[in-house]
Amino acid sequence: MPETKIAYINYYIPSNEVSIKDYMSTIGDDNIPKAFAGKDAYAEFIKDELEVEAIRVEDKLKDQEMMVNTVEQLFIDGAADPADIDLVILAQEDDQRQKLNLGQYIQYEFELNNAYVLTVSGNHCANIDHAISLATQLGKKNDQLNNILILGSVKIDKPANRLVGTYGILSDGAGVMLLNKGEKGLTLKDCRAVSA
Repeated sequence: MPETKIAYINYYIPSNEVSIKDYMSTIGDDNIPKAFAGKDAYAEFIKDELEVEAIRVEDKLKDQEMMVNTVEQLFIDGAADPADIDLVILAQEDDQRQKLNLGQYIQYEFELNNAYVLTVSGNHCANIDHAISLATQLGKKNDQLNNILILGSVKIDKPANRLVGTYGILSDGAGVMLLNKGEKGLTLKDCRAVSA
């Protein structure tokens, strides 16, 4: 049986950068995790430990527009034909989704008439890892799944929602990955997701 390979990756990163200092001015002290004395301490942590000087914020496009533009480029580049897509996996959290049923929206927008749509959620940063693992396992077990799209999109509506506890801060963006069983692309050697 042919191996599942990463045939295509495309992503959208907004050009609008917001410095951590400017970002901190948009949130209240009550939004800062209790492990920090205040906004200044948290800003220092973001810069020193996370090594993040600025975040990207999309101020023009809606989340579905970011996703449509990103997926559209896959088809423009000729990486696949919409009729060849067998499965779409949307990997993102419910609280980061503004457009309900984004996976089905993409399916309808590009007439992915032969594709099933699944959503992977609840694993936060590991959603993409879980989606890749799920896609490769489904591809191995099902001869009918040859072209699988993995989609992810983040557009945060409230500044305080960008904070991820004591270990992260979110920027906006969108991405698409095409996995296939063809002869082209990168071979996926291993995929492992670890959680508490």
